[in-house]
Amino acid sequence: MRKQVKKAGLVLITFSILMLLMVASNYNQSNASILGLTEKISDKLIETLESVDDALYHDVVVVFDDLENVEKLDQFNRNYHEYEHLPFARVYLNQDEIVEVSQWDEVKFIEPNQELSLFNAEGREMTQVDTMQEEYGYTGDGVEIAIIDTGLDGLHPDVQHNQLRNWQVAGTVLTDDHLYVSTTPDGTNIETSVYDAELEVGAPVNNDEYGHGTHVYGTIAGSGEASDGHLRGMAPDADVHSYSTSTGMLLVYTLEAYDHIIDLVKNEEADIRLISNSWGSDGCEFNPNNATNVAAKEAFDLGILSVFAYGNSGPDSDTCNPYAASPYVLGIGATDKSFDVTGFSSRGKEDANYDRELALQNAEAYYNATVEEQENWDYESDPIGLYRPSVVAPGADIVSAQNPLHAMTLSGTYYGSASGTSMATPMVTGVLALVIEAYEQNHEGTLSPAQLIRLVEVTADQDVMHGYHEYEAGAGFVDAYLAVASAVNGDIPDEVTGDDLVTYEKPEDVVVESGSYEGQVAINSWETNEGYETHTFEVEEGALNATANIDWGLALENIYISLYGPNGDVTDVDAADAQSAGLLDLESERSVSVNFPEPGTWTVRVDGRANTLTSYEGEWHVEYPEDLNYDPETVLQVSPEVVSGNEGVDVYAEVSDPDGLSDLESVDLIVESANGNTLHHFKKKDFSEKDSTLELEKSDLKLTAKAPWFVKLIAEDSAGNVTYEQALVGRE
Repeated sequence: MRKQVKKAGLVLITFSILMLLMVASNYNQSNASILGLTEKISDKLIETLESVDDALYHDVVVVFDDLENVEKLDQFNRNYHEYEHLPFARVYLNQDEIVEVSQWDEVKFIEPNQELSLFNAEGREMTQVDTMQEEYGYTGDGVEIAIIDTGLDGLHPDVQHNQLRNWQVAGTVLTDDHLYVSTTPDGTNIETSVYDAELEVGAPVNNDEYGHGTHVYGTIAGSGEASDGHLRGMAPDADVHSYSTSTGMLLVYTLEAYDHIIDLVKNEEADIRLISNSWGSDGCEFNPNNATNVAAKEAFDLGILSVFAYGNSGPDSDTCNPYAASPYVLGIGATDKSFDVTGFSSRGKEDANYDRELALQNAEAYYNATVEEQENWDYESDPIGLYRPSVVAPGADIVSAQNPLHAMTLSGTYYGSASGTSMATPMVTGVLALVIEAYEQNHEGTLSPAQLIRLVEVTADQDVMHGYHEYEAGAGFVDAYLAVASAVNGDIPDEVTGDDLVTYEKPEDVVVESGSYEGQVAINSWETNEGYETHTFEVEEGALNATANIDWGLALENIYISLYGPNGDVTDVDAADAQSAGLLDLESERSVSVNFPEPGTWTVRVDGRANTLTSYEGEWHVEYPEDLNYDPETVLQVSPEVVSGNEGVDVYAEVSDPDGLSDLESVDLIVESANGNTLHHFKKKDFSEKDSTLELEKSDLKLTAKAPWFVKLIAEDSAGNVTYEQALVGRE
């Protein structure tokens, strides 16, 4: 039963929106704590409980094994919020009560309510949506999609045609002191609700205070009306339910949205097939009992596929959004427009489970297991998480719908540019809508979430992601043309195998550059941050691997080695790109290694730990392909960035190639309007050669047709390496 269900007003949340959700937990880690049965309590909540007054009450979400068991909270004689379909409750509990509830057999997990954070013409071309639509014509017609995000500018011209409902999730999330804790168990109205914002006002509304949700909507299903169709979304005829959490991306808001979606589908009030989630958490460890993961599994079982951003904490491994590690969802990484995985795109775990079929099989066994079997589950031998992206998609400098007055836009236009796995996620959501329409137009029945996942992964382009590992790029770059063609032909794979994933094998023929160093390190410089030694070496473009090592005479002494990239802070032992440190290691040698190191000056730091004044020797090695062909290098400068009247722009373009100008096959500088018209096009022959560089300088280039305008510089060499650079110009 629901407690005090009522419509709450919108709350103005003044927190800044980061690029990742700071909730959630590492499920498999053991928590040594005074709190008792801590495997059911999130790490974040444990940290809070151990640092604040025991008498305070905490805003938490309790995950039960069944919805009917939520009523056990009645014994506390206070209000709690129960969901319609999901086995959760929101309630204020103090430390003793949290410990007590965690020991109930019916309780699976307890986590805190916290603020969540958020993690296109070229996108259509790169994913082959344009090619597919020219041949097949599918536009997502009739496919219903839900977006859980910051909201929607319902007044934008690009969303007028297919905005089914503009839902608002509302409720009070903070105490009067702007905290998630309270001195009383009833210090906050804990109810959350969903209502139709447009119906409430009687006209289209803008309930997107941040702009993120509108940008996502435009990428999925915007019509491109304000750009004569040029900046339309991937599936412009799909039907969209937008769920606004405003700038307050709170866990309880996203759960309320999931519960509402499930309610609509169960009651046949909607036929939502996809949920786009450009938000997430940190930790990169799948917890089957986490509330968001339970909600996504409930949706999966109902025929709804969740698409999650993989996170923006790259380039290190083990940085993924743990919600994207579920085998029941798609997790989307980001590339730039040269098909390189972006530095910000999170990576999965190295040497972990990449087998989706195994994870699905084990997860089903886990959910059907007894409580005792779940408590003793061996996650090493029977993994249930998937620690790679599903696919990658364009996520850098993506232009999509925005309010003209919003800071993300170009001044005076309906479009703005943004980067993140948040931008790659709606690309894939839109492709999925095309696949669903294509299949249902040609076959009886519908595709299940598992079939959609397999189809997208099996048809992804592995070749274009050469050089990356599974944990970086998953099954490869999403390919709308092949996915839709397979749907039309009814060629639906029944599994994803290792052959469907990107793999990388080091070239047999490599050249190695090496150097040596030696030094003497002070006693325990690791702790004092004084007396450590540093050594540097250079890495050129295209390196496969960089390694550094040290050895010393006495194994009873212990010294550490760290490796820092060109922008690393060598004074910070926690900022290293790679590190070998361990107080209990009884060796007299250590090494560190980085794959595909960025070019520049790298630094080796050597520290004493449990040692006397210790002498050491070491070497660095950098591997390169023997027949390396370097990418072209470009510079593009455009001014002004905003024009008025008949004002033109000045453009300076520069192209070089480490392999020589003769290696450049083509160079193009293109100026396009928002409706796709090419206004100016300069080729390689139009550039002037100067000091091993091609240069082009043009003044007062006139800009006609619709704003914004795109200035693109594209260079391709004989090996097919493409460098792409783009600038945007707006109108006052």
